[in-house]
Amino acid sequence: MKKLFIFALIFGFFNVLPANINTFVQAEEKPKLAIVIDDFGSDRHGVEEMLNLKIPLTVAVLPGCEFTTEDAQKAHEHGHEVILHMPMENQTYMPSSYYGPVLIKNSFSPQEAQKTINEAIDQIPNCKGLNIHMGTGVSRNPELITAIMEEAKNKNIYFLDSRTIEGSVCDECAKNTGVKFYGRDVFLEPPGHPNYQTAVNQLLNAGNLAKQKGK
Repeated sequence: MKKLFIFALIFGFFNVLPANINTFVQAEEKPKLAIVIDDFGSDRHGVEEMLNLKIPLTVAVLPGCEFTTEDAQKAHEHGHEVILHMPMENQTYMPSSYYGPVLIKNSFSPQEAQKTINEAIDQIPNCKGLNIHMGTGVSRNPELITAIMEEAKNKNIYFLDSRTIEGSVCDECAKNTGVKFYGRDVFLEPPGHPNYQTAVNQLLNAGNLAKQKGK
């Protein structure tokens, strides 16, 4: 299983579920569950296994990495949705290696942020949306988030808030800009609990939540 942040979103992208969830979901209910897998484009661990899964995924690809374009193309060919996994600066110091080669910094102007987003999207074929890699600082910066969302809207792609920190301004900025917006409901691997059983339990929780609100 791919490491670091793996999370599930409940919204109307898919009406299929992994086989191990079907045991407690009635077929006629058909709840909708979207599963987003982050950090493609760099580390090769688990990539082929994920792409070959026989369920539709949303594959979030880091920009500026060795396999950015290749992973985006392969994901699309396998029938998965592709989005940009955009590194943005944290509220507290993190080594540059945690972000990757492309980063939106807290000190950026709105124009710099939009330019960076544009260049990153150009590297990712069939990009349908974007979410945030790290980014606890930028996600509290209404000026930068507004600029990023305006660019996403211009590109006709959606913005997905990973909701990694309290105080995110993404919801409010989305309402103001009118960008198509979603928010994460369940982390399959919550920070500090990177193990298989936790991911299975969280996936089952996501399935239950989808039965309630995944319409």
